[in-house]
Amino acid sequence: MGNRKFERVTGTHIGGGTMFGLAKLLTGCASYDEFLKLSQQGDNLVLDLIVKDICGELVCQKQGLSASTLASSFGKVMSSRRNLSDYKAEDLATTLLSAFTYNIAQVSFLVASLLRLKRVYFGGSYIRGHASTMDNISYAIDFWSKGQMQALFLRHEGFLGALGALMSNGNLDNDDLTLGDSEEHELINVASRTHPGKIPVELKEETFPYLLVNIGSGVSMIEVIGKGKFERIIGTHLGGGTILGLARLLTGCSSYDEFLELSQRGDNLSVDLTVGDIYGQHGYPKIGLPATTTAASFGKVMSNRLSDYKAEDLAAALLNAFTYNIGQIAYFVANLSGLKRIFFRGAYICGHSKTMDKISRALKYWSKGQVQTTFLCHEGFMGALGAFFSYENMGIDELAANDFIKEVLLSAPYMTGKAQASPPLNSNKLNNEFGLKEEVKRLEKDNAELLAETERLKRENMELKSALDQLRNKC
Repeated sequence: MGNRKFERVTGTHIGGGTMFGLAKLLTGCASYDEFLKLSQQGDNLVLDLIVKDICGELVCQKQGLSASTLASSFGKVMSSRRNLSDYKAEDLATTLLSAFTYNIAQVSFLVASLLRLKRVYFGGSYIRGHASTMDNISYAIDFWSKGQMQALFLRHEGFLGALGALMSNGNLDNDDLTLGDSEEHELINVASRTHPGKIPVELKEETFPYLLVNIGSGVSMIEVIGKGKFERIIGTHLGGGTILGLARLLTGCSSYDEFLELSQRGDNLSVDLTVGDIYGQHGYPKIGLPATTTAASFGKVMSNRLSDYKAEDLAAALLNAFTYNIGQIAYFVANLSGLKRIFFRGAYICGHSKTMDKISRALKYWSKGQVQTTFLCHEGFMGALGAFFSYENMGIDELAANDFIKEVLLSAPYMTGKAQASPPLNSNKLNNEFGLKEEVKRLEKDNAELLAETERLKRENMELKSALDQLRNKC
């Protein structure tokens, strides 16, 4: 904007404090430099899920995704029986560095895109001239912007805060110290609440367009502009796999439900750093930040001994950190695409009221109530429905029962809000169904005969090989 013309646009609670706090707990390192040294010696693929691990090489190519794309940080820990002590500190450090560096770069890219900026300057104690950190950020910005955005790093940036304070002519007066009610307080309040009643939403034409956020081990964000018309826009590697992977390492929980139960009994403020912890009870009124705002998840972690912290508090901090992060990125993507509705689904949500409550409050805060947040009911069947409705692509669109099954599926309560009676069957349709069953029986019989013939040929082949070996031995 020009010399001394600037404005704080937004921020994220997942930064250097989060990464170093988790690094202390996971690796036992005592300094940030020690953590970075460890990260240069490790292999993140020991703990990270990449796209190839989920869908294989061929599907990756079909979907236009690189097989080596990071799908879920710490995602391999979900199904592993290994404990924290079974992993190398170097591998844990490398995974942490890639996870949070790429997330910071992605948030920066989205904000710069919203503001139509082509240059992003990075500074702060998190960077401090560390080559690996700058390389990761540069690569991520270049990847997401397709080379259209430039990442720049400030030299001598450790003096930036002091220079800013010296050049600042403004002084805080008493009026600045009064904070009115802020929805940001609403955002970070961790007191449990009764989740509002679920409101069924009928899927109508005016519902389109919307953003579908699918939260599994990673997160995919898909713009849906009409029935059968959709496009994957972007994704993030910090999803359900990350939160459950870290939860298993930090708390020893064995399932997502156990993790959620732990989080409901914990207090994230025992490990999370707030604005009030930094600036005092009045917060930072000059830029509108209340004292209760989370400044850095896990930013209060001083000890590198995991036993010094309660599993419940760590679980509560994990749930806050990653749920709000997903909500923030979803808002940025929806804003960039001009969308006012966001549908959430995935195993990470799966009807868990506390998760839905946190995402709803996050979206309400960042969008100032302008974005509608909806959670799909019975969303666990969505993959099966998608597979069924893609029958044309599999060459089975002539199934006799197809139209009837479609009618049954489309009358399900989660699609329209109330169930409808199944359509009556006429005799012709019954005859068609009977003929289909007979055809299935015939094909099953033919298949059994082919299997028997295959086994006979295998036996003959083995006998011939044995006879050939005997002849060779005689020669």
